[in-house]
Amino acid sequence: MMGLIIVANAVTVGYEIQASLTQIDAGMYWFWLDFAFVVVYLIELVMRLLAWGRKCFKDGWCILDMILVSIGLMSLITERIGEKVQELESMMVVRSLRLLRLIRALRLLKQFRTVWRLVNGLLTSANAMLSTLVLVVLSLYIAACLGIEIITKDSHLTSGAETAPIVSQYFGDLPSTLLTLTAFVTLDSIAPIYSPLIARKPELAGYFFFIVLFVSIALMNLVTAVLVEGALANASADKEMERMDLREKLRSEMPRLSQIFDDIDKDGSGSLTMEEMAMVPVDIIPEELRSKSRVTSMQEVFEMLDVDGGGELTREEFVDGLLNIFMHDDPATSVQTLRLLRKVDMKVMHLTQDFHEALGWKRKSFRGAT
Repeated sequence: MMGLIIVANAVTVGYEIQASLTQIDAGMYWFWLDFAFVVVYLIELVMRLLAWGRKCFKDGWCILDMILVSIGLMSLITERIGEKVQELESMMVVRSLRLLRLIRALRLLKQFRTVWRLVNGLLTSANAMLSTLVLVVLSLYIAACLGIEIITKDSHLTSGAETAPIVSQYFGDLPSTLLTLTAFVTLDSIAPIYSPLIARKPELAGYFFFIVLFVSIALMNLVTAVLVEGALANASADKEMERMDLREKLRSEMPRLSQIFDDIDKDGSGSLTMEEMAMVPVDIIPEELRSKSRVTSMQEVFEMLDVDGGGELTREEFVDGLLNIFMHDDPATSVQTLRLLRKVDMKVMHLTQDFHEALGWKRKSFRGAT
C-alpha cells in the first residue's frame, strides 16, 4: 500500500511541475494533494518510531524519510502562510527518491530481484564512484597544467589562424582547460579540438593520446571492473536468500506430494508400481514443479526414481525423488547417480557387518575346537 502511495506521489509531483510550466492556476488543489501525502508519510513515520524506537535513528532509510517528511511539512507551512520558498519547492521533488524503498521491499519477490541488484549495486558503488572522481580530477588537473605549458604558452599555436581561436576558447586558462579535458573522459566531440592542434604541431599527438589512453580507456575500464566485481559479490550474497526460498518450497510441497502418493496408491500397499504410475497423467504433479524439468509421462518419472531397479517406490523414495528432480538445480542423471551411490554405500556397510560377524563366528569356532 505504501509503495502504491509513493508511486502516486511521484506521478503527482511530475504533474505539478508540468502545471507550473504551463501557468495553470491550481494552487489549492496541489496544496491539499501534497497535504494528504505528507499526512500519510507522517503517520507511517510515527508508526515506525513507535514500533522500532531508537533503532530508527540508526537506519539510513528511516533518516532519509524523516528528512523528506520534514521538508514536506516546511513547504506546506510556508505555502499556507503565503511565503512560498522556491528552494523548498524544488526540494519536494526529492520525495520521488522514496521509490528506492519500494524497490528495496520488492527484492523479496523473485520477479523484482534483478531490479534490486541494480539499485543495490548503485547504492554500494558510492565509494568506487567517489574514488573514481578523485582520480579523474587529479589526472585532468595534471594534464591541464601540462597543457597550459605546451599549448597555451606556445606562440606557434597562438599565431596560427585556425589554432588561435581554439587555444583561446578551450585552453585560455586553467579552468577552461580542465573543462575541455573533461570532454576527453567520454570522448565527446573532441576531434574538432585536437585535430587542428596536432596538424599545426604534431608533437601534441602524444599528449592527447596519453589522455585518451589513460583516462578514457584504462581508467574507465578499471572502474567498470570494480563495479562488476561488487555486483558479483552482491549476487553471491543473494544466493543465501535463494537457498532459504528453496527450503521454504520444500517444506510447502512435501504434504502435497504425500497426498499425490496416496492418490496414486489405489490398493493402499504403501508402495507404487509402474502400472499404478502409468494409470495417472503427468499433470497430477503441480505445474510449478513440472516446469523445473522436462518429463513428459509418469513412466519416465518412475524410471528416474526407481534407481535400484526394485520395481516399487516407497513414500520416501517418491517424495524425496520428486523434490530432488523438480526443485534442485542438479540434472536427473546426477540425482540418480547420487541415489545409486547411496545404495552402494548401504550395501557395502551391510557386507562389512556380515563379514565381521562371519569372522567373529569363525574365531569362536576355532577357539572351541582348540
